[in-house]
Amino acid sequence: MFELFAMGLNEYWSESNAEDAAESVAELKAVLSDHYEMTVDWNDPDVDASNKDDEISVDVIEDYQLTALQAVAAKLELDGNLDGFELDPEFPWESEVFKRIAELEDEENEESIAKFPHLLSIGNSRECICLPVDLPSVAEINIGDEDDDDDMCGCGCGHHKCDCDETCGCHGDCGCDCDCDDEDCDSCCCCEEDDGCVDISSLQALRRELDLVADGMGLDKTLDIDDDDAMGSLDAESPFYPCSIGWYLISKRVDEALAAQTPLIIRYADDDEYDDDAIDEE
Repeated sequence: MFELFAMGLNEYWSESNAEDAAESVAELKAVLSDHYEMTVDWNDPDVDASNKDDEISVDVIEDYQLTALQAVAAKLELDGNLDGFELDPEFPWESEVFKRIAELEDEENEESIAKFPHLLSIGNSRECICLPVDLPSVAEINIGDEDDDDDMCGCGCGHHKCDCDETCGCHGDCGCDCDCDDEDCDSCCCCEEDDGCVDISSLQALRRELDLVADGMGLDKTLDIDDDDAMGSLDAESPFYPCSIGWYLISKRVDEALAAQTPLIIRYADDDEYDDDAIDEE
């Protein structure tokens, strides 16, 4: 599953390293500006100590909901429509469309993902930071220690050595050797170790891509995920129901982050952590 929450990076990174958070944000802006050859900047407020006990609103999107949404995006990327598209709502990662999209992502292929690069990149790393900046592509940034490089995958995917197949969510496009087996690989991108890499995405671009998916599916963009009556109007028996729920979850969070001009964090979370929290509350 993935957590979604809007939060300034100064505040987010100060949770782990309060002294260097502001410096890290400034360094990220400089690295991204150099990478994109344009000024990448946004207003990231200083941490307000008086608000440190305030709870943030966190949504959770399940793996199958996100994968179903990405399967639809992949189909639209490849064919421009959903004609004849069959999707297993319980096992969307088994869709043949991911094998086709993996071929498109092959470095030797002159073509590349053009319509949905931001949406399809979610889950490639354990953490995706969607900035309130209109970026043309997704950047993978290593914010971990340089000493960790020896344990990194040599194919350039930015992950620890892995051999995932479609069941893990990376759609089997890594092609590298691995220490983990498929049964243990239940996250988006391989092993459960944190490799220090994050994907940097764009809220504006993600908003456009979500709108394209909604148009392709014929979704009512005005429905509110928090309105039970509105959500009750969706066909829960449809194979595209998980995709629809995933769309409304991400769409609302993107809109809220854009309105606040605040980064949206999409972070992998272990199911066991949530189970443990539920046990503790009882």
